Amino acid sequence: MSSRAAKKEVRRAQWEAKQKSSAKPALYAHPIPGNIVKVPQDLIKLACKLSLTSGSFIDTKFYAYSRRSAAGKVYKPKAIYANSYILRAKSPNYFEPLLQGGYGGYCAKGPLSGDFPSSFPSECEGEGYDSDSDLEDDGEDDASGDRKSKGTSASEESGSSWTHADPSPSHGEKGKDPEEPKDTEPDAKEEGNDDDFFDSVTTGNVRLMRNFAYPTWNAFMYYLYTEDVEFSLLKSQTQKPKSSEAARNEATTVVAPQCSPKSMYRLAHELGLEDLMKRAKDDIRTKLSTDNILTELFSSFTVKYDDIRDMQIEYACQEAKDVVTNGIYEWMQNLSPQDLKRSVGVISSLIQGLGATSTKQGAIRSNAGSGGTLGATVVAAIGTLEKAKSYTLTLEA
Repeated sequence: MSSRAAKKEVRRAQWEAKQKSSAKPALYAHPIPGNIVKVPQDLIKLACKLSLTSGSFIDTKFYAYSRRSAAGKVYKPKAIYANSYILRAKSPNYFEPLLQGGYGGYCAKGPLSGDFPSSFPSECEGEGYDSDSDLEDDGEDDASGDRKSKGTSASEESGSSWTHADPSPSHGEKGKDPEEPKDTEPDAKEEGNDDDFFDSVTTGNVRLMRNFAYPTWNAFMYYLYTEDVEFSLLKSQTQKPKSSEAARNEATTVVAPQCSPKSMYRLAHELGLEDLMKRAKDDIRTKLSTDNILTELFSSFTVKYDDIRDMQIEYACQEAKDVVTNGIYEWMQNLSPQDLKRSVGVISSLIQGLGATSTKQGAIRSNAGSGGTLGATVVAAIGTLEKAKSYTLTLEA
């Protein structure tokens, strides 16, 4: 055996011994006191203080998908780095189990500078992502081979090879079956400095967030650090493409990274974060207009959350009644049977709201008696609603 091969075997033995004996990353080993102050500035100061002795401020790496193919698959996972102490202090009930491999999914331990673990799925089914999610959608003509190449090179980073992965897939998730974990031997950063690679500072927890898009999770991490959140426009609003210069400037300022208010609302709802839910909901409210109210009312996002539905119906009845009454019947006629079934609750509540508003104003009788728009629209909409209910019963029979 050559001297180089012998050194290689020694490094491997050292690495394997370290993997067996090491427990958690240095920062994660610190318990969170029950009376800890959760003010962002104080938490960051405390995390900095702890890093002076642990030697590491970043000890956790998340991956989240950033794109969606025309076939509905999500792919191209991108990395987000974080300090686990701050996360656990801000939301212990969620992050304590998450960072210990809870909730199923894919979790591993390895070098934070490594590539996307080969045992993690580079793409999976996009079920659960709303139409207005933060995922970037491909064009219809994107080739599957191109998607594959994008997905497998998702880390877009240089650095040491992935060294250890221990995925724990959830029974409730769909996607690719994980490959067998590979004991890929790490290459030393320098031939003559074996100890550098095995420094615990370079290792940490790596977690794949399958249910949240990259911009959403990235913005959420920033929110936990600062309590600042910046929301992008809804897809139903007129949007101007962002210039490359604007994107560069945004990356080098303290302005929070943007994400969809719908995507953040879904995340906050799932994690039970009431303040963040309210901020996302309030932002959605400010972005409603007569131009997009019908689009939003019949979106897949609205039907999932009662308070979002009620807020939008209130806006429709009070701020956009004329637009809604003139356009709802035609809109409903253009819905597919599946979308009509899905939107029965929204339609029913909307008609009740329009009827209540109009009754207060004495408008139903006057308009219906003279063949007016509102009365005719409500009558026609009720007829369409009955058809939707009948269709629903037929499907469920």
